[in-house]
Amino acid sequence: MTTPARQPRPRRVPRWGWALTAAVAALVMVLVSASRSRPRVTLATVTQGRVVAAVYAPGTVTSRTQTVIAAAVAGRVTAVSVGLGDPVVPGQEVARLDDTQARYQLDQAREELAAAEAQRQQGAANVDAARARAHSARQTVAVQREQVGAIQARAAAADAQVRAARAGADSARDAYERQRFLYERGAIAERRLVEARTALRAAEAQHEQARANAAAARQEVAQADAGVAAARAQVAEAESGVAGARAALSSADTAVNAARTRVAAAQDTLERYAVRSLVRGIVSETPLDVGAFAQVGAPVARVVSPEHLYVRADVDETDIGPVTTGQTAYFTADASPETSYQGIVTRIGASADPATNTYPVEITRLETTAGLRVNMSVDVNIVTRVNERATLAPAAAVVEEPAPHVWQVAPDGRLAQTPVTLGARDDATGRVEIRAGLAPGERVVADPRPSFRAGQRARVSE
Repeated sequence: MTTPARQPRPRRVPRWGWALTAAVAALVMVLVSASRSRPRVTLATVTQGRVVAAVYAPGTVTSRTQTVIAAAVAGRVTAVSVGLGDPVVPGQEVARLDDTQARYQLDQAREELAAAEAQRQQGAANVDAARARAHSARQTVAVQREQVGAIQARAAAADAQVRAARAGADSARDAYERQRFLYERGAIAERRLVEARTALRAAEAQHEQARANAAAARQEVAQADAGVAAARAQVAEAESGVAGARAALSSADTAVNAARTRVAAAQDTLERYAVRSLVRGIVSETPLDVGAFAQVGAPVARVVSPEHLYVRADVDETDIGPVTTGQTAYFTADASPETSYQGIVTRIGASADPATNTYPVEITRLETTAGLRVNMSVDVNIVTRVNERATLAPAAAVVEEPAPHVWQVAPDGRLAQTPVTLGARDDATGRVEIRAGLAPGERVVADPRPSFRAGQRARVSE
């Protein structure tokens, strides 16, 4: 039979041992509690610097004027030359309508003009030819009149010869009669009578010859006069031809002018199928696509003037107080947030929109409008105040509930709560303006906690 091993008896702890253990535990608890009741904090220095107070509001780019570029004629759209946001200048084509029929009519008018101009050229040539014939006829008249003058001079000389021959014949007859009278009385010889008869016959023959010559001269004068009359008739006919050619040329001129008018009208009609901008600006809308049919007066494009662009900001009724006209506003567009724009507040609405509780604020006199489009959404910041010597504290050091305050560490190492009045915030630097309660150079707890209590001891981290 095996005897079981004997178990050792537990040692009894003296009463004073239990009391010592409890005292040590209490001391540890006190030390731990004391450690927890003295939080470690970091201090930040209140500084002085520039702060900008601004009111934020959403906004929209709009325009005071919008020009509608409308179709002057009806037709199907064959081309749209511009797109949204494209700049245009007066006279620039923005769209074109189907101009097939107009081009055909212009070609016909040009053909008619070419035919009329050819007829006019022929008429001018006819006038020149008629003038040449008239000139030649007048020259012929002049030559024949000179010839008539010479012939008339010869006829006058022949008449003078006739008169002289008649006088000679009369004188010879008288001489013969005297000689015959003397011969019959025996006063002279027969020879003297024969001589007188011979002289008479010679004088009469000379007279007859002179008369024949004068008659021939008068006939020549009559023929020359007839030639002059015929030449004058030719001149009259030629001048009549000139008048007729001039009348035909005038008719051709009228036809040319009428054809040119038709060409100009056809060109104007064709030009109206090209829809052109009337103003300088930015295309804000192109309501018709290629293939659509445009009625007369239908909008083909809408253009806004960059000079008339402005921003309408909707400022919340809780922020409208410090906003006044003349303040500078900065804004960025959602489409290009990296670009900053600047303008001036020029108008503030007198009443709020009951649906949104916002006041309309107009921002005009924009420094630049490059990149802006009508109906573009923008984020607006209206500068209401600038303080170059503002008291600034870290925004993280400010506790705003239940009332704005900061925590400071008193010289005895205890926490003290300091009420402050807040101003503008600078999100870029993480600082907030302290309008009352602190001065530059003071130090505040940079990392306040909800567990802080006034009078609580704190340990400052260096």
